[in-house]
Amino acid sequence: MKLRHIFSSLALMLVALHAWSGVVCAQSASHSDSFIYGGNIYSHKASEWDLANAPLWNPAREEPPLSLRKAVEIARASLRRHVKKADDMGVERIELRQLGVDKWIYTVAFYCWEGVCEDEAGRYFRIFLKMDGSVIEPETKPVPKQRN
Repeated sequence: MKLRHIFSSLALMLVALHAWSGVVCAQSASHSDSFIYGGNIYSHKASEWDLANAPLWNPAREEPPLSLRKAVEIARASLRRHVKKADDMGVERIELRQLGVDKWIYTVAFYCWEGVCEDEAGRYFRIFLKMDGSVIEPETKPVPKQRN
C-alpha cells in the first residue's frame, strides 16, 4: 500500500513538473528578422535569454533606459560598419518589441529615401539594440548564386 502511494505521488509530481515546464516554455519570447543588402543576407535573432543582463523596463512607470536619440545614434554607428553610404540613409521606423517580462529591444530601420545609396545593394537596413545600448549583431551570409 505504501509503495502504491509513493508511485502515485511520484506520478503526480511528474505530471505537475511537465505542465509547469510547458508554461515556462510558452512564456519564452523571441524575434527574428532577415533581409538582403549588398549581396548579403542579414539575419537577426533575439530572445529573452539574450536579454538576461539587459536593464528591465516597465513602460507604464518610466522612460526607457536607452533614449530614442541615443538608440538612433548607436544604430547609425553600427550601420556604418555594414553600409558604405550609411549617412545617406534616413531613419524610416523605430520599433519597441517586448521579449519577456520588462525585457525590450529597439529595432531601428533605415531606408534610402533619396535613391542615392549603393546601386542594387538594397534600400533597407535594420539594427537591433538592447536597452543597455549594445547591438544584437546579425549573422551575415552571402546570397547564394543562382544557377542558370
